[in-house]
Amino acid sequence: MQSVEHLVQQRIIAEESKESLKLRLKFEEYQSDFNFPDTTLEQESFLDVGAGNGEFASYLQKDKGNKHAFALDTECPSSLPFCIEGSIESLPYGDHLFDNTVARNVIHTIMLQDSNGEKTTRALAELTRVTKHGGKIYYSTHNPLTLFQKIQELHDLTKEQKEISTQHLQQGLQAEQKYLEYVTSLGHSVQQLFKNGRRVVTITLRAVQ
Repeated sequence: MQSVEHLVQQRIIAEESKESLKLRLKFEEYQSDFNFPDTTLEQESFLDVGAGNGEFASYLQKDKGNKHAFALDTECPSSLPFCIEGSIESLPYGDHLFDNTVARNVIHTIMLQDSNGEKTTRALAELTRVTKHGGKIYYSTHNPLTLFQKIQELHDLTKEQKEISTQHLQQGLQAEQKYLEYVTSLGHSVQQLFKNGRRVVTITLRAVQ
């Protein structure tokens, strides 16, 4: 017959394995979009904006030994000291702090709340502000065509609400395009591509000479 201590230890191991798998699955979702090299994951600083429960930063901290991985969301689990509560439109960090700033499934959420494009512009400007010279900003969204389609398919929205959501998304996309053109004019590099039905954008900031 197993002792109580042994049963407790087995339960702890099972829970740790479950949590490890959860972190790994979230990490693989990020990798499917951004494909970070191992050296980047292990050695460079990260800020994950709109991080949810902070699984990506947790994985980097625990599995990659990267103690320079941080998370931000409107609410953070109390168990994660490296997660800060805040808004993408006003990040509570100084300028040029992170090698890599990441926002997965965040920008299109901002767009859907954006009546004139200002929210989208502020969010992108904040991601740029906290990223180091020579660093990179990564963000990904659902395919815009898919988003427009999903708005029309939502049965709990009225026709007027669908029209408003569509207008917001259009305003957000236009603001995003203008911002990307602006950063390109400053000498920064912008790459846009579609992967697995998703849109992935990478902004590489020009290094200071």
